[in-house]
Amino acid sequence: MKKTLLSMSLLVMPLMGQSLQGIWDATVVSNGLTIPFRFEIAAKPGLASGAFFNGSDKYKSSAGSFDGKTLKLEFDYYATKLSATYDGKALTGEYGRGKRVYEFRAVPHVEAVSEGKAPEIGGIWEIETNSPKGEKAWRFIVEQIGNSVNASILRIDGDTGTLSGG
Repeated sequence: MKKTLLSMSLLVMPLMGQSLQGIWDATVVSNGLTIPFRFEIAAKPGLASGAFFNGSDKYKSSAGSFDGKTLKLEFDYYATKLSATYDGKALTGEYGRGKRVYEFRAVPHVEAVSEGKAPEIGGIWEIETNSPKGEKAWRFIVEQIGNSVNASILRIDGDTGTLSGG
């Protein structure tokens, strides 16, 4: 009996200590497209916060909780909520508001192993186009630090938001 209790406690103890703390590789599914992005979670017993990134800018949640299984975050300035269940390996759930709700999934980030030096592409590039709006060119703005890249496509009517990769 003592052996069984000890074995069970050794299995449960690591699960109790698992943390959501850190960077996650997340996705949402919209119109059949899986959209990847970087997501950060900070958590301590009962409390949690999350952050979306736009390049190096963080957009933090306004409220949040984590009960050891369910992560709930609110983003008041987007009027959205995220609710996801943690199974010890991944978070799965939903993100959105009202009828616009998207499937959400996240796994802990693992740094990619680089096989050499990436080519230098930082700078402002011109992309030829022939859009329905009459545009003939877009600007492709790239910020590069080592093998990590943040980029945005600047159009006449605004930009695409930051695209990140590394």
